[in-house]
Amino acid sequence: MRMKKMTRILAVCMMAILLVGTTMGVHAQSVTETEPNDTMETAELISPNRQTPQEFLKANNSNTYVVKGSVSDSNEDWFKIYLDDTKDSYFSIYSGLLYFRLYDANGIPVTEEIYETEAASKYHVYDFNYLSTGYYYICLRGSSKVDSYQFLFGNPIYRAASIMREGRKISLSSSSGKQSDVIKFDVEEYPGAQVYNLQVGALSSYASKVEVKYEGSSNTITKTSSAAWGDIDIPLSYNYGLSQNYTFTYTYKNVKTFTPTYDFYYVYPILP
Repeated sequence: MRMKKMTRILAVCMMAILLVGTTMGVHAQSVTETEPNDTMETAELISPNRQTPQEFLKANNSNTYVVKGSVSDSNEDWFKIYLDDTKDSYFSIYSGLLYFRLYDANGIPVTEEIYETEAASKYHVYDFNYLSTGYYYICLRGSSKVDSYQFLFGNPIYRAASIMREGRKISLSSSSGKQSDVIKFDVEEYPGAQVYNLQVGALSSYASKVEVKYEGSSNTITKTSSAAWGDIDIPLSYNYGLSQNYTFTYTYKNVKTFTPTYDFYYVYPILP
């Protein structure tokens, strides 16, 4: 059990490394801006980023679309992209200090604001999910020096992480039958997170099964005693998040008092 847990933790760390800093997965579609693209008329056509949480967890970057380039205060880089209002439209950029503006198909600014990015070792994310379906233009302009950048427009960038919570003391006996444990999460603490695996500690000789119910989902997961006891895979389609309560119900097997631990492994989007 410990070996399997350590293997899963290592896998989570490796997946997180795939998108850290300025490097993306080796199979990501990546394009370097091509001159001339200094005006709206010569804007370079790019694709939206459409990687899903499921693809991220499988290290599948075939739908990850990254644009790279460099720009100074003496020129601009223009890009043209088609966005669908039924899908996410997050602009995620990693760069030095530069300015950008978004225009509609008629060359009219989407907002009055000219966005200024901060030079930092992380992605800055801007929410454009209110846009209607159609073509849009992105204009990037540098500051006083040449600044490199890379950005994605569409689905957000995903990361993987885990969190451990300790439960209450559970006392199982033939008379008690079943005992429940509730783990609570703050609604605002992990926005957009989806749990894909649970590690429930110290169960093999104590309970015959455990039922897992998340308040935000209509699905209940039942795990019976087995060799992989305590390792519970959760389909992302079940929408088990980290914003409401989890109820764990244990069914009596042997007389025992124990305090279970819960490791939640989850994928989450980088949001503004």
